[in-house]
Amino acid sequence: PTHGPNVMPLASETDPLLALREKLLAQSARFESSETLVSVARRRGSGARGRPVLRSASFIPAAVSQMRLAMQLDGSQWPEPSERERRTARRLMFALNMAVLWAYHSLLSAQALYELRWPSSHLSFVGTVACTGTMALGQLLLLATGVGARAQFSVRLIGGFLAFAAVGVMLLARPSVLNLVLAFGATGLLNTLT
Repeated sequence: PTHGPNVMPLASETDPLLALREKLLAQSARFESSETLVSVARRRGSGARGRPVLRSASFIPAAVSQMRLAMQLDGSQWPEPSERERRTARRLMFALNMAVLWAYHSLLSAQALYELRWPSSHLSFVGTVACTGTMALGQLLLLATGVGARAQFSVRLIGGFLAFAAVGVMLLARPSVLNLVLAFGATGLLNTLT
């Protein structure tokens, strides 16, 4: 009997991770069987235009290995990322920071509110100049001193984001035109760090 009061349920029925692993193993077996179908199709000849049938199927062995890697759901150790993967992650973080510049855009929102609160301050362009000027100065300092190459990426990123939060708290605690301009300058310097 498969069901009843004295029958223990299968592990996959009680543990969702084991059920997912079994599903991925079944998909992996299906990919391996389709790999043999691809080799049979290649041996039979080419398509109508002289190209191999299922030309894009050469990715299947790589897909199988990727699926096997994804099946490590039991808490086993993941492989250490290669240096190429680390460089790619760093470049993507840099691109994300440059594309979003969330701290800068938050300050632009604050600048619009401050212009309404203090119309005689003429803040419409000062924030952008303060941010870009200190950003350029910070890049030159990083290049001249080499601090950017010596500091660990995660330390720079986490430290920079914590400093962004500190600048935001300072601006919320003491709202003034001078603090807003100083926050723009600090954001420019911190963007060079992150």
